Amino acid sequence: MSVLGPFVIPDRSKDANDQFIDGSLSRPFTKVKSEGKEVFYPLGSDRLGRDVLSRLVLGSRITLIVGGLSLLVSLTIGIWIGTLSGYFSRQLDALLSWFMNVVWSIPTFLLVMAMSIALGKGLWQVCLAIGCTTWVDIARLVRGQVIQLKELEYIQSTKALGYRFPRILFKHLIPNLIGPLMVMASANFASAILLESGLSFLGVGIQPPSPSWGSMLAENYGLLFSGYPFLALLPGCAIAITVMSFNFLGNGLRDAFDVKMTIN
Repeated sequence: MSVLGPFVIPDRSKDANDQFIDGSLSRPFTKVKSEGKEVFYPLGSDRLGRDVLSRLVLGSRITLIVGGLSLLVSLTIGIWIGTLSGYFSRQLDALLSWFMNVVWSIPTFLLVMAMSIALGKGLWQVCLAIGCTTWVDIARLVRGQVIQLKELEYIQSTKALGYRFPRILFKHLIPNLIGPLMVMASANFASAILLESGLSFLGVGIQPPSPSWGSMLAENYGLLFSGYPFLALLPGCAIAITVMSFNFLGNGLRDAFDVKMTIN
């Protein structure tokens, strides 16, 4: 649905941000007529008459874009810092390890919020803020793997042949890190979705009128006990199902790359 976008929303002539006041707070499977126009709401509408299903579908695009771009930023930073820390001298390792521990000690959500406020509100700012604060797990994983790999014979032979560090990194180290990195990436993707939803819920993430699951929660959580709980439950369930799916994906990848599990 995220890929198809406008082709799966109920009324292709309507945008997810179009307001239809006569249809405000319509319940699911409701048809509203006004001025010769009929609008069908499969999952109801919000206070401004915007179709909930359309906003859920198009909001999934923003959620997956934020998760993907944030993951790309965190992978880039984490791989480089982790490799430099694990491959080179003890002094550099001690310095980078200290830096990782400092970032690790700061609550992630508070750090993301501070960076979002400093960078400004918007899609790219949110992606950069999340990516620049969730790289520590990747860096620690890469550091541990590189410390083990650099002592193996084939890495020692590349050093003896005079290969430079970039070639060793991209042709010999990273290919052997793909398995653990894929497992960590799926977990970080889920974390990025939760962080973006939390930021949007607090008003410092994706800004209106762009549909975001977190902002939909923020706009409608007050209606949970006012007769329209579906307006808050639907985006909440979408977040929960997506995060759970990526966690299951991470567990499956971990089992697939586990040698003992494969042998059994």
